[in-house]
Amino acid sequence: MKQHYKKIILDFIPAFLGVLIALVLSNWKEQRKENEFVKKSIVSIYNDNKSNMENINVQIKHLENQTDTIGYYLNNSNLSILDLIKKNNGLKTKSLIQSGWKILENSQLVTRIDYELLSSFTYLSENIEHLNMYKNTISDMVYNSIDSKSKSDKYRLLALIKDMKNSSESFKRSSEYVDSVLNIKYKKILIQ
Repeated sequence: MKQHYKKIILDFIPAFLGVLIALVLSNWKEQRKENEFVKKSIVSIYNDNKSNMENINVQIKHLENQTDTIGYYLNNSNLSILDLIKKNNGLKTKSLIQSGWKILENSQLVTRIDYELLSSFTYLSENIEHLNMYKNTISDMVYNSIDSKSKSDKYRLLALIKDMKNSSESFKRSSEYVDSVLNIKYKKILIQ
């Protein structure tokens, strides 16, 4: 009888080890896939952020020109809001992207990202929504007052554009911060 149990145990050990090794390998393979996804997301976020920093610099410059133009012609009752906008070739706003962040945010792997970076991404995302709100508000205001030559409408437009410029500058500072954090904490990933 003792021999019988010994034989069963000896037969069981290789099967148990085989299953255990298969589970470890499966887990290792899954972790490699997840790590690769996180790395690709970080690189995408980094590239999105670089593009956004370039776009926001262009937008800030255009908003500065727009505020200077409106401020200069504020008292000119011959120029409409449309005329003022045309002097700077229209309302030029740049699109800001966050596709890498949105993909990572909607995955279960978002927990693998540093808290400081997560909160920065969330803040950037809120800033983008805020800038889009300004873009829509300014567009609505311009379309509703397109032929207006009133000083009060020009002041209102000037105030909205200044607010959008301030928000754009805030976004720029946040993007620069995210860039520095990415370069410090994920430098190895970004170099590859």
